[in-house]
Amino acid sequence: MNNQKMKWCFLSFIVACFLFCTLTPPTFAETNEKDVEKWKQWIRTNSYPLEATKNSRKDQLKFLKKVLKGKRIVQLGETTHGSNEMSATKVELIKYLHEELGYDVLAFESGFAETNGAYRQLHDLSSTELMKCSIFGVWYTQEVADLFKYLQEQEKKETLLH
Repeated sequence: MNNQKMKWCFLSFIVACFLFCTLTPPTFAETNEKDVEKWKQWIRTNSYPLEATKNSRKDQLKFLKKVLKGKRIVQLGETTHGSNEMSATKVELIKYLHEELGYDVLAFESGFAETNGAYRQLHDLSSTELMKCSIFGVWYTQEVADLFKYLQEQEKKETLLH
């Protein structure tokens, strides 16, 4: 199969998954108390609480070295868009993943063309302009603008975060 045909197959698959996920109503399995208790135990065993702090959480994030060992992709979700606390924590996690664990690609749920165009102007735009040209408005916070400043700084240091 040639490269072009593979791209179209992949794109078709993504569109089909998107349509299935958005058009299929959610269903809920019946839960019993034993299952609920198993999930609670799993959460207690596998969660790592972070303390609220104005300082760096680098020491609190050391657990990620073990948890992410051998993992190539880390997906960071959020409970809400535009929350300063959520954005600040995410930016801190991204910096830690980049500096301490060597992750070097960053992807936002945004338009590919816009993101690519903005990345080509990395040195010509302010961090806020870069953010606004490349990602959806739901993430326009000062903390995320600081992340784009970090991207620009890393480019100058040649410790790229793409």
